[in-house]
Amino acid sequence: MQPAAAAAAAAAAACAAAAAPAPTPEAPAVQCKLSISGHVIKPGIAGASLHCEGGLLNVTLHPALEQLQSSFTEVSLTDCQLYQPCLVALCGDARVVFEAPSVTGVPLQGFAEGGALCFAGSVVAEVTNGNLAGNSLKPLVVMQQATLTVGNSSLTHNYALPAQGSNTQEQPGGALMAYDSATLLLQQSLLHNNSAGVGGALLAGQQTRVSIRGCNISMNVANGQGGGGCMYVDAEAQLGIADTVLVGNRATSAGGCFALYGNSATSTKSTISSSYLASGNGGALMIGDTAAVNITGSTISNNSNQGCCGGGLAAFGSAGIVLQDTSLQGNAVPSRQGGAVYLNEKARLTATGCFMTANHAEEGGAVFSKGAATSVLSYSRFSGNTAKHGGALSLQDRTETQLQSVLVADNSAALSGGGIATSGRAELQVVNSSITKNTARFGGGVMLSSVNFTVAQLEPSVVHNTAVYSPNVAVATLRIVLLGSPIMSGFVSRLGSDAGMLPVTLNVTSLHELPCEVDVAAQLDGANIMVNRSGADGLVHMNLKLRQPPGVYTLQFRVLSTAGVDNDVTPANLSVEVVPCPLGDVIAAPDACLTCPVGYYSFNPSASACSPCPASAECKGSSIWPGPGFWLSSRRSNQLHRCLNPAACSLSVPAAAHTDDQQCKQAQCEQGYWGNLCAVCAAGYGRSHTGSCSRCMPWPTLLALYVLAGIAMLALIKLVCHFTLNAAIRIQSSASSTAAAAGDGSEVRVGSLPCLAPAIQRASVHAAAAPQQQVLPSELLKPLILYMQYMLIIGTLNIEWQAVWPLFKALGWLWAPTSSHTLSIECLLPSSSSSSSSSSSSSSSSSSSSSSTSVPLPVQKLLLALVMQLVVLLVLLALQGLQAVAKSLYQQYMSSGWHVRAQSAADQDIADDSVSNIGIQLSQLSLVVLFFFWPMLSRTVLSMFACMRLDDPVQPPLIANAVGLWWELDMDQQCLAGYHLTWALAVGVPGVLLVCIVLPAALAVFIWRNRTHTDDSYFQLHYGFLVRSYRKDRAWFEAVVCFQTSGIVAVSTFTAHTQIYHQALALTGTFALMGLLLAVLRPHSTIAAGHVALQSMVCLTLTSYVALTFLPYGSTQPSPAYAKTAGALLLFLNVVFVASVVWKLARLVQWQQLWQHVSKLYNRCCCQSSCSSSSNGIVSAWLTSLQISLDKQHASRRAIELRNKDSHCRAAESGRQTAGSATAGVQP
Repeated sequence: MQPAAAAAAAAAAACAAAAAPAPTPEAPAVQCKLSISGHVIKPGIAGASLHCEGGLLNVTLHPALEQLQSSFTEVSLTDCQLYQPCLVALCGDARVVFEAPSVTGVPLQGFAEGGALCFAGSVVAEVTNGNLAGNSLKPLVVMQQATLTVGNSSLTHNYALPAQGSNTQEQPGGALMAYDSATLLLQQSLLHNNSAGVGGALLAGQQTRVSIRGCNISMNVANGQGGGGCMYVDAEAQLGIADTVLVGNRATSAGGCFALYGNSATSTKSTISSSYLASGNGGALMIGDTAAVNITGSTISNNSNQGCCGGGLAAFGSAGIVLQDTSLQGNAVPSRQGGAVYLNEKARLTATGCFMTANHAEEGGAVFSKGAATSVLSYSRFSGNTAKHGGALSLQDRTETQLQSVLVADNSAALSGGGIATSGRAELQVVNSSITKNTARFGGGVMLSSVNFTVAQLEPSVVHNTAVYSPNVAVATLRIVLLGSPIMSGFVSRLGSDAGMLPVTLNVTSLHELPCEVDVAAQLDGANIMVNRSGADGLVHMNLKLRQPPGVYTLQFRVLSTAGVDNDVTPANLSVEVVPCPLGDVIAAPDACLTCPVGYYSFNPSASACSPCPASAECKGSSIWPGPGFWLSSRRSNQLHRCLNPAACSLSVPAAAHTDDQQCKQAQCEQGYWGNLCAVCAAGYGRSHTGSCSRCMPWPTLLALYVLAGIAMLALIKLVCHFTLNAAIRIQSSASSTAAAAGDGSEVRVGSLPCLAPAIQRASVHAAAAPQQQVLPSELLKPLILYMQYMLIIGTLNIEWQAVWPLFKALGWLWAPTSSHTLSIECLLPSSSSSSSSSSSSSSSSSSSSSSTSVPLPVQKLLLALVMQLVVLLVLLALQGLQAVAKSLYQQYMSSGWHVRAQSAADQDIADDSVSNIGIQLSQLSLVVLFFFWPMLSRTVLSMFACMRLDDPVQPPLIANAVGLWWELDMDQQCLAGYHLTWALAVGVPGVLLVCIVLPAALAVFIWRNRTHTDDSYFQLHYGFLVRSYRKDRAWFEAVVCFQTSGIVAVSTFTAHTQIYHQALALTGTFALMGLLLAVLRPHSTIAAGHVALQSMVCLTLTSYVALTFLPYGSTQPSPAYAKTAGALLLFLNVVFVASVVWKLARLVQWQQLWQHVSKLYNRCCCQSSCSSSSNGIVSAWLTSLQISLDKQHASRRAIELRNKDSHCRAAESGRQTAGSATAGVQP
């Protein structure tokens, strides 16, 4: 770079020498006045005059002025032998001064092509205060070795026309022309609005020296091919400009203000602004060939180039440019390169202390350099420049650029290189410089597309820039690689903006394998389907929307040339196989599938529309997820079923996640449940009621509870039998007393029944027909037992009972032998221990019965229920036998001589005879046990036919794994198939006929046929349990109770598979109907028993009705506070009812007789002792006196009762006699 600087310095010195004033001639200068004017109306010379003083001038006049020779004085006409004729030509070695010359309006008109006033030879001339305007030929021409100084003159509106007859020949120099080693000095003059083909105001060439100082050169035009709006300088000419303003000049082809070729030029403290170039290079200066230009302290601003390159200046060839302390501002070349400076070929630029701001170009907003150009930029600032590429500088090809102490800030590029953009093999060296706050799309600071760079050397200087891609340093793309397999199979083309997306990841690398931020386009058949950019890590993530019919397609991923540099990156290819619509989709269009949205599903991919989701389910495409409390038999089924126990069904894992239907079924069940409808109990769980399973207690605990419950149940049955027999014995005793009072003194014994004396029969009938005021305990126990049985049926409802649940638990424990609602009998059966094997097996007709026995577990449970009442009856009979044996042994002991009592025979009263009769005991115990077990018998036989229909047959692609009817006791066993068919025919059919039809019907027939004997002692002793609680005309009501109990069990059994609401509603209606029946018929023999029965039905009806309010209604859930409050009220109501019945029973107990019996036992025990003490004697005496007192009270009460019965018997006998007389009177 040093030779260029030396050349520039030499050129500056030469221009300074040329600008120095010419040496003062020794001889005084000739003073002349010149005036030439043209015609205004018609072309031609209107007048011309030349007056000189102080010497004789050698002048050549144009022939057009020969007629005006008289106006020329002190001149010598000669032939200056000029190349082109001038109007007035001066030659020789004269010195002349033209004071205020005037050349105006002179037309060319075919003559004086050389100009108006020409200076040649060695003439030294000076023009001061001249006015050369409006001429169609150049006013002043200096040539050969002449010297011309123009000061304080005005050269305006002159234009150089082509020669006559040649419209294509361009005329140079609109106002001035200097050539052939001439010297031209312009001082304080105005060159305005002149025009020419080349050099609108001035043309200088052929080693001419031109010096311009303090001038105003404006609005000049060069409209030819040579350019140079204000001046054209060529052929080693030297140009020096100082303190001059050059504004608004224009050119057509090159150099809006200057066109400099092969010369040296300097500009000091000058301004070149608002120049305009229509086409070509150099909006203000065009510098070519070997020209050397040195611009110091000047301003080049607001120049515009609509042509090729260089809004401010353009340099070609080996031109050298030195800029010092110069401002280049607001220059523009909108469509090409170099907003302020354009360098090409071997041009050289040295800029020191310069400001290049607000310039604009498509590439290189301030400087564009290409070819082999070199640039040294130091201590300068580039700011506010804009471009498409390279906001401040754009460097291409083999250029070399050095930045030293340079600030490149606040520039912007629309695409790449907000500060600097490089490409090709351009070299950039940055020393102690800062590239900051620049913006671009790619590389906010620097865009490096050249191969010669070192990122590490650049990065410290490039900071705080902004870009969409690579804020500071961006590097040109080298390759793009697809990450992952280049083959994609199984892709589904789906409809919708967010469906059918193809995820693709690519890696984009740049020169030196650096990550690159660029735009990448995914193309199918040459058309872009998506454009995305890579990140700072060079990765491109795309979710492609590919919508095509089934087939194989090739996607290409190309790097877009958005950074302005096309590196010819080989695209990456991806082969995609589009498959037909999968499960969960439908064909929405020939080239797209539609995934069923939430709330819809599809198991048929060839369908055109999705199916709406079933109620109480959640659907999403290929899956149906049952809601809480519902169940599906297959993951490909759309048949939703309500679970028998909603709490057993709770889908924990979506059904679509299971490929196996068995896994799908199991996933829908809570712990402890499995099988169809989640209604089969798993190993370690027992069935409490329909669809509900509970964890088995430890075997010893469960067995102990069953034993205790059995003891409690036996005691209750024995108590009912005791009260029933006591009532029958009381009737028998009352009838015997009545018969004795009627005159028949014979004592009636049990063995004589039913052949009673007529008086006894009349007394019995009279006693039964009369309204009873005193209720017996058996009459209250019977409705209480029915209440407890029915309450247990209500407890089978799958409802959150809140506070009422303890009542059901207590009843369930008490009635465990007759019901499995609380204690699961399966936990004691051998099959329960082996059911785990079946819980993991596939669903089959006998899965739940896989055990060590041949009888399935549900059947074992039913058979146990059937034989349970027989076992209880046998146990009771055994206990009764043991009691009789113990009594017999006791009697033998008492009569053995140890202690003989005279009254022993009297102690064997009617009650002893009746109780000891095995026939009476068997009949009474059988009826009571049957009454206790009637609900269990009904449920057992009816449960054999409790079947539930699940799936209906379907066509593919739907799947139904639970088609047909399924047994509710084993939901993995189809009804009337497999073992169920065998046991249904062997046990179910006979059981239903026997329990539900034969026995109630037989009971009704039996009572009807013995309706006249229901009050007989024999009937009362054997069958009194059936009719004792009812009026004589309603004695058949026991059959109604059997029917209604079976009906309630049937409602509970056959509505279990319906909604809980419907089941509870059916039970509520049944209880209400039964209560209404009791209120209308009033079947009970006593008012108290009728009230208890009716009150029990009210409690049952209210309990089942309020249970309806515990269930959710639609989306409305009962509040916990309400459930607790209502449950507490129900519990209080039922407890009060039970307590009232117990209180009434307690009042009916003959506590005196009980005490009498206890005292008698005590006395017997005391008398048996061989060593009785005195204290025992005292106690015995006291008990004996107490016994006597109680006997007297009992005898008195007994006499009153006999008198009342006698009066009733007499009234009845009188009635019969009157009826008999009336009958006899009407007979024929």
